[in-house]
Amino acid sequence: MKALIALLICIGLTSCGGESSSEKNEEKETVFDPLIQSVDKAKAVEDTVLQQKKDMDEAMKRMEDGADDKE
Repeated sequence: MKALIALLICIGLTSCGGESSSEKNEEKETVFDPLIQSVDKAKAVEDTVLQQKKDMDEAMKRMEDGADDKE
């Protein structure tokens, strides 16, 4: 009887094991994927625009400094 209970407990624990490690690593597609991709694209565009602004600010600063030296 004790062996049967132990066997049932073992079977119960193995059946409740959940997902395998390969299934956990796979990303499942959701209905929000297009929205997430849009946000990622917007962040990439924002980074590009901020870099262009920084470059433009530096160029204007150099021009201002150069203009002050000529006067």
